[in-house]
Amino acid sequence: MNIFITGLFKSKKLKRVLLSLLFLFISFIILDTAFPLNPDIKYSRVVRSSEGKILSTFLSSDDKWRFYYTNDNISNTFKQSILFKEDKYYYYHFGFNPISIIRAAYLNIVSGRNKYGASTITMQTARMLEPKERNLINKIIELFRSIQLEVHHSKDEILNIYLNKIPFGGNIEGVGAASTLYFGKNPDMLSLAESAALAVIPNNPKFLSIQNSNELINTRKNHFLKYLKVSEEFELQQIKDALNEFVKPERNNVPRVAPQLCIRLINENKGNTEINTNINYTIQTNAEQILKNFSAYWKLYGVNNSAAFIINNLTNEVSAYVGSNDFTSRLAGQVDGVRAVRSPGSTLKPFLYALMIDKGELTPMLSLLDVPILNNDYTPGNIDGKFNGRVTAEFALAQSLNVPAVNLLERFGVNNFSEKLINAGFVNLINQKRKLGLSMILGGCGVSLEELTILFSIFAREGILSKPKFLNNSISSAQAILSPESAYIITEILSKIQRPDYPQNYVSAKNAPLISWKTGTSQGKRDAWAIGYNRNYTIGVWVGNFTGKPNSTISGSNLAVPLLFELFNNLNLEDKRSSIPKPDNLHIRKVDGTTGLLPSELSVSVVDDYYIPGVSFSKQTEHLKKVYVSNDETISYCVDCMPDAAFKQLVYEVPEIELRLFYISQRMNFREIPPHNPKCVTYQNKEQIVIIHPKDRNEYFLENNSDNSIILNAKSSSGMSKKIYWFVNDSFIGISKDGEGFDWKPKLAGNYKITCVSSDNSKQEINIKVKIY
Repeated sequence: MNIFITGLFKSKKLKRVLLSLLFLFISFIILDTAFPLNPDIKYSRVVRSSEGKILSTFLSSDDKWRFYYTNDNISNTFKQSILFKEDKYYYYHFGFNPISIIRAAYLNIVSGRNKYGASTITMQTARMLEPKERNLINKIIELFRSIQLEVHHSKDEILNIYLNKIPFGGNIEGVGAASTLYFGKNPDMLSLAESAALAVIPNNPKFLSIQNSNELINTRKNHFLKYLKVSEEFELQQIKDALNEFVKPERNNVPRVAPQLCIRLINENKGNTEINTNINYTIQTNAEQILKNFSAYWKLYGVNNSAAFIINNLTNEVSAYVGSNDFTSRLAGQVDGVRAVRSPGSTLKPFLYALMIDKGELTPMLSLLDVPILNNDYTPGNIDGKFNGRVTAEFALAQSLNVPAVNLLERFGVNNFSEKLINAGFVNLINQKRKLGLSMILGGCGVSLEELTILFSIFAREGILSKPKFLNNSISSAQAILSPESAYIITEILSKIQRPDYPQNYVSAKNAPLISWKTGTSQGKRDAWAIGYNRNYTIGVWVGNFTGKPNSTISGSNLAVPLLFELFNNLNLEDKRSSIPKPDNLHIRKVDGTTGLLPSELSVSVVDDYYIPGVSFSKQTEHLKKVYVSNDETISYCVDCMPDAAFKQLVYEVPEIELRLFYISQRMNFREIPPHNPKCVTYQNKEQIVIIHPKDRNEYFLENNSDNSIILNAKSSSGMSKKIYWFVNDSFIGISKDGEGFDWKPKLAGNYKITCVSSDNSKQEINIKVKIY
């Protein structure tokens, strides 16, 4: 054996062969090092739904429609077809096929034409990576590059590059782009007929353009299928079905689903070619169609735009994102209504109520005052211009009353409330914080639909805030913003249908979604909101004009709620009727039927009310008082001045100062405690209020068209009264401090009754006459 090997090495021819091979090997190593091949393919940026469907795609940097797909996501029928057609021995050669090269060279010489080729898939891939003019030198370079590919990449990796780079005419490259733009489907869904049709196009993409003739493509497709039939590459029945299928490839528009979201994600994920979202394709496309149909009608009335945002509460994923009803519209259709900053109207009220519940200062049946705010700086009213007097918190929120909400915000604190909102993700409030006041609870701030929808998802998630996930496999942290108990109470209140914003056409409808919701309408009727939720989903909608143009038809109840209901009804039955369970720590107790405080022995009625043990207030009601009065009920007595006979004991309501003044201003009949016995020495030492100017029964002369005024001034006996409330003819005109003057400018001459009431309920009335000359 050793003699044989020694003899081989002594052979000069063998030495030359071995030296030549060694030279080629070393040369390849040097050239491979000096001229490395690093495939740098510019793919189109693609945004996909949770199901893997394309939502939107954007041209590659070299202006190609070239979508990246792994081999597993491309149908086997296409892979088998293209391998059989282009390179049957792909998995058996090392970048080039010597037999094919010799065969092609022979046929070209015999025919006298350069008609036959021997390019393998690896060589075609090398040519696509570095396109060059076809000549002998470039063919040698191509051969070298193909070997490089085989050395540095696996067969499957090379095939993947090839499948994503095959030309299909125009600026469409790769089977993924071709299947999407020609057949409207992902490449893993291609039939054998469609695969065969696509397989024949790359040979001559210009000649076999779908814009020229589908007939020609089908002819070539069938010719290729018959070739496959002979090869027994596929089952006979598959071939027969494919031959009978007439494919109709056509140039479809690039997918444009959730365009605003896709643009947003593209900008936020600069380095990613593939962006996989949590968008539910069915929910998204249905929502887009619903908004498009809705806005087509309301455009006739001058309301041009709408937006919607849907969160899956169970998975914390964004299921749908409709930035506008029509992205292509010239009426600001490209604006992203999900992120646009607008006035929220009354939509922030439920969050404030929940915070007050968690603070222990509010329960559903607690009495709140819906009366004019006696404040010179900010005096809001309700949308109907009316006031309801004493109402429950539950009623105030369900009816979206303004005054109770403003009073609650004053108690909670504007800064505290804005901090809570910022902590809940309202980043748009950060720059507004210094300018915010009590009006923010009625819409005097700027928020986005995304922020509002996330806020309401907290109620559905038992008080937990977790930023919804836009991208697949993303992670978001969670934090408790509200207690489960306050979240449930708000949910119960917002689920009631006896409310002014319930759509008339749903009053008796059996298919109305069982949801909790809140509406909002901005000042000037520029924005209509409706945010609703159940256990499974939270949906927020906005309707209006992106230009900010007001419209008398814009309101949350008229526009936004019907749209919200339709979006919920588009979900499956379980999703739209899923309720939220009651927390174990939420209990029920008896409270006074008038004030909502714990009942006293004088309480006339009691009602059930939710409360949180250890958190909710435990104050007893004091609105009723036993008073000794004369038999004719004209004088009241205390124990120090009570007569021996001719008196009785009655129970009187002692309303809050604001409520009492409201009764006075509305000239409402209510039973007041009679004046105290004037002979009582004890009473004379108590706080009293005296009007020191003007004087009772005097006449005052004012010059016409002048700035002259009458100074109203009152002083309490202690000089310690915090506020003095002034009324003229029972109409509130303003507030002054104890002993300080208040300017009153009568507009007309005549007799006037002037009343002042101190903060401790002391009262005095005088009558004057005003003459204007």
